[in-house]
Amino acid sequence: MATRVYVGNLSPTTTDDMLREAFWIALQLIFPTIVMRDRYTDRSRGFGFVTYSSHSEAEAAVSGMDGKELNGRRVSVKLFGIGDIDDE
Repeated sequence: MATRVYVGNLSPTTTDDMLREAFWIALQLIFPTIVMRDRYTDRSRGFGFVTYSSHSEAEAAVSGMDGKELNGRRVSVKLFGIGDIDDE
């Protein structure tokens, strides 16, 4: 089961690659990271998602990154949703 992590308060300049690099932390990401973008302007909406292969890796990312600075902003990091998501 995969577990998704929500990352909020992202800088408008944060890219998918920057998010992936910040959350790699020697843990295994199983899906691409994604910064959500406005469909009309292609500008960042200020949040994104990172998906880990296990709940424990996602919890480690939350405890390690919540409140940390990324591209000049302190990010808010939380487990996304009530439970795990299925990657089928």
